[in-house]
Amino acid sequence: MSNCTVQSGQNLWNIVRDRYKLTNNTDIANKVNEIAKANHISNPNSIFAGKALSLPEATGTNTLGDSKGIASSTGSTTTTEEAKTTPLNDWTNACADSVVNPNKEVKPFDMVGDEFRNDIKNNGGAKAGEIYKQKALETAKGEIALFDENKDGAISPEEQVKGDVAAFEKKFGKLAPEDAKKGQEMSLRANVFMDLNKDRKVDDKEYAAFLYAMDSNNKGDTANGQITKEEYTKTSSYFEQPLTNEAGTFRGKMRSCYKSFFGIDPKAQSAQ
Repeated sequence: MSNCTVQSGQNLWNIVRDRYKLTNNTDIANKVNEIAKANHISNPNSIFAGKALSLPEATGTNTLGDSKGIASSTGSTTTTEEAKTTPLNDWTNACADSVVNPNKEVKPFDMVGDEFRNDIKNNGGAKAGEIYKQKALETAKGEIALFDENKDGAISPEEQVKGDVAAFEKKFGKLAPEDAKKGQEMSLRANVFMDLNKDRKVDDKEYAAFLYAMDSNNKGDTANGQITKEEYTKTSSYFEQPLTNEAGTFRGKMRSCYKSFFGIDPKAQSAQ
């Protein structure tokens, strides 16, 4: 075992990924849960800078038993045909499943962690906006990596449909043909909806703006870094039908966030 101290901007996901040279998201998630349990962390998505962690030594052997897709300490990686996943992807699938299983509790997804809240509490929020942006971008990049088969740093409509169906079926089993068709249609509309600059793909900036808008899709119109099932369900409803006034307002919020975060107007980009 060795010790490490969490640095600003780090979370268990990128600590595990970088330390153990893992490239398969399922293996990263499993290792995150293993280390969280060993360090008595109740919420693996929420750690703060300065926390001391005990970590098993990195080796070239498979430290996760029979899992596939492990990268060795030399960087070599075995291949896998399993659908990949991330904490956010698992959470959104659980939200979708809870629609047909309403008794299942789905806790909010903590995107920002204690660093964001500690800055608000102890520093008047001086760095909160930048922390939020970086956490949203980090989450967005993780999601994009699940779908991005051609490695261009963005999700095409085709990649979105294929990745969504694969991840959901991995968690809940084969979909009936009519459910699969509905899911594919929703995934396609979701991709088009998030594509602010109309280039037929969703990059990390667009996805980060989408996460912010979903986080603030509540009565108070405020974002706190913890996305609730209700916010997710309300946002997902926009993909089930033609664009409504409410959905248009949501996209307006995405555009405002994009411009605020990155200093670029996505409308101007789409006109180029």
